[in-house]
Amino acid sequence: MADEDFWAKVRNLPDLERTPGDPGGMAGPTDRGTGAGRVVPPGPAPADGGTSPQQQQQQRRFGSSPWWRRTAIALAVLLFGLPALGLVYGWWRYRGLERVAVSEVLTPASGGSRTILVVGSDSREGLDADRPDAGALLASPVSGQRADTILLIRIDGRGVAFLSLPRDLWLPISGRGGSQRINTAYVNGPEQLIATVQESLGVPVNSYMEIDFSGFDSLVDAAGGVTIDFPYPASDANSGLLVETAGPVRLDGVQALAYVRSRHYTEIVDGRPRVDGTGDLGRTARQQVLVANLVDELAATRNPLALDRAVRGVTAAVRVDDRLGLFDLLGIARRLAGNDPEQFALPVRPHTTSGGAAVLLLGDGAQEVLDRFR
Repeated sequence: MADEDFWAKVRNLPDLERTPGDPGGMAGPTDRGTGAGRVVPPGPAPADGGTSPQQQQQQRRFGSSPWWRRTAIALAVLLFGLPALGLVYGWWRYRGLERVAVSEVLTPASGGSRTILVVGSDSREGLDADRPDAGALLASPVSGQRADTILLIRIDGRGVAFLSLPRDLWLPISGRGGSQRINTAYVNGPEQLIATVQESLGVPVNSYMEIDFSGFDSLVDAAGGVTIDFPYPASDANSGLLVETAGPVRLDGVQALAYVRSRHYTEIVDGRPRVDGTGDLGRTARQQVLVANLVDELAATRNPLALDRAVRGVTAAVRVDDRLGLFDLLGIARRLAGNDPEQFALPVRPHTTSGGAAVLLLGDGAQEVLDRFR
């Protein structure tokens, strides 16, 4: 009876009021047409780079299936799985979610609409250098924490929309009196990043979620590992990645983290090493492959014990703001699972700072895209 009462409340969560479609001139999603809504890569790849057969396969696979959409749907499935395993169990696991004290800088949600800031963090704080995956987390000499991935999710009467913000976006950082890369706003904590998004981009942030890569390996292990099809043997001495054979390889959490964090990805082709010259573009493509495969395996999970392990992995790796309630979370999950999100990209243009740093500035059509998230 308790479970029935719980699901009755979930089913009766108010639907957002439908509003007319986008006004004329609104940028469309990235998988439609061209213009302000088209995908804009974060700067050109190095001249000596190139696209490997693996990356071409990744691009074909994910052209119509954004990885963040798949991730959100997977989390939605897991969140809805909580009460399915029992109301008391679901509440217990929800209470186990770590909270981030950012309510003072969040904008209260109104009218049934909500904008969520999702951050993938590469925090090094308190990291044990002797842990097996330390190479992946300490592969670059960055202290403290930075936002490795920044995503906006908008839920309103028009549906669900996603917008990725490039890490190299150059804009005024709240409280600093000058412009820097947006991912540096996270160094002093999520409050400054939230304030920067609200002040410099004009996008109100109503909710906040965070995934810490230092807990990513535990999430993969909780799912029982993940399988990646490698076209060639691959390695990265900096991140600790070592795959000695081509073909499907089952990665544990340590190797999965080394794979997604690899910045010096090297394949052995015809007995010769070939370094991936596409930088962060190649790394992002590899992240898409792993997340999509992990999502597929989680979605196919029917074993309650395996589902419990996956839920525990999510609660260990994910933090949410201190204002988000259980039914807020379930409402978000319901909308994510029940809609096909529109994927937007922020139009940007390359720029070189006075100090010689290669960064990105807002380009033509950026405000039209940002309007969709305001």
